[in-house]
Amino acid sequence: MIKRYKIMLIITSIVILLPMIFGIIKWNDLSETFATHWGVNEEADGYSGKALTVFGLPIILLAFHWLCVFMSEKDKRGNSQNKNLINIILWIIPIISLFANGIIYMAAMGKEIEPTGTVSILFGLLFIVIGNYLPKCRQSFTMGIKIKWTLANEENWNATHRVAGKLWVIGGIVILFGILLPFEAAMIAMLGIILVMVLVPVIYSGLYYKKQVEEGRADRHPVIKAERWHKNAKKGTIAGVIILFAVLYFVIAGAGFEAEFGDESFTVNATGWSNLTVEYSAVENVEYRESFDIGRRISGFGSPTLSLGLFKNDEFGTYTVFAYNNAKAFVIVESDGKVLVFANKDTEITKEFYEKLTEKIGGEINESN
Repeated sequence: MIKRYKIMLIITSIVILLPMIFGIIKWNDLSETFATHWGVNEEADGYSGKALTVFGLPIILLAFHWLCVFMSEKDKRGNSQNKNLINIILWIIPIISLFANGIIYMAAMGKEIEPTGTVSILFGLLFIVIGNYLPKCRQSFTMGIKIKWTLANEENWNATHRVAGKLWVIGGIVILFGILLPFEAAMIAMLGIILVMVLVPVIYSGLYYKKQVEEGRADRHPVIKAERWHKNAKKGTIAGVIILFAVLYFVIAGAGFEAEFGDESFTVNATGWSNLTVEYSAVENVEYRESFDIGRRISGFGSPTLSLGLFKNDEFGTYTVFAYNNAKAFVIVESDGKVLVFANKDTEITKEFYEKLTEKIGGEINESN
């Protein structure tokens, strides 16, 4: 597959990364934080840092794009798929990259966006196109409706995909009309339609297979001819588990932060979030608390161990957090109108940080229980 579609893979990969190139060109004109998520009221409620937005999303999409390609490459049946269908599949992630990043950049540059219309149009057209080609999808382990009845019986596969194709086209058309609804209603309707589009073909396939068994055209217990793909899939699963544990190790054990005090400033060095340097002369207030409402994270790094990034609560609005989860003590630093919250997993270390900072700025200890 990679050899046959080499040029197309290069083109689609470049398209996925185009938003990153745009972000680099416009780097100095962009703010340090981007709106990256919108709530049901169509207002932004999630934010990410500039570097993560410009580089992170395109690279993640590119990695997922090539993961799908490599999985398909290992599937002998998938290599004989309809050419037009493969081209459509190869273009799904590039289109999503342009669409998602386009909305983010438009919002960052102060443009008015309408999530309802853009999301409904994108997914509506996507389902219509895929539905049109589903009946042409050949039996494989990587594309199409891959359940035990369709994989065990080619007749069942073909019948199920004919039904699914019609259903997806109709579902796509209905989703297009979501542009006439409020955002919340449109999203609920879309999720309901997608659920129907997924469940109905599965139920149909099971009933169709039952009919085949009754007519003697299929075995009562489906037997899937796995060929070599399952061996490769097993290796891929093992590799995925190893990568997952490596990531979990980084998230739980490898990530962290520490404070360093200099003559003129202190710096919080963090793994997984931007380091922060604060001049002592800019510090307006330092407070030690043994209870604090951390609020909710709107961007940054979150894990079972750490909370790093931008948070928002009723007391301070948006502020920066360097904290271990379940911390029992907090140091709140106000500097140049901004708020930094520091909390080590060890209360004594947090108290030591507080006392060291107050000593450096020549302030009085302000403790609150």
